[in-house]
Amino acid sequence: RSGPADHLVAEYGGRVVGYVRLGFPTPLASNAHVRQIAGLAVAEDARGLGVGRALVRAAVAEARARGARRITLRVLGHNTPARTLYASEGFVVEGVQPEEFLVGGAYVDDVMMGQSLV
Repeated sequence: RSGPADHLVAEYGGRVVGYVRLGFPTPLASNAHVRQIAGLAVAEDARGLGVGRALVRAAVAEARARGARRITLRVLGHNTPARTLYASEGFVVEGVQPEEFLVGGAYVDDVMMGQSLV
């Protein structure tokens, strides 16, 4: 459902250390003005270097360049580092689905966050 054009990568020290996937939240034409961060990962040994922040900023800039009016994402409720990063980059909590996922034997919330790009 996604290809190379949907991914931005971060390089550090000559190697890829992270990526962000930018997609659409739904296939509906009425929702085409919204982009969604549909995946973000940073290599463990590159954490704390600002890679995640750079990827979030790049995703927001790319969404804007593609004409999006909003950008959204979903994050697990117990992922405090990610939620803190997203909030510091202007994302706000827009909804919570309690106990939406079972992770490691525990139920965790699915937190929806977003921001306007206009």
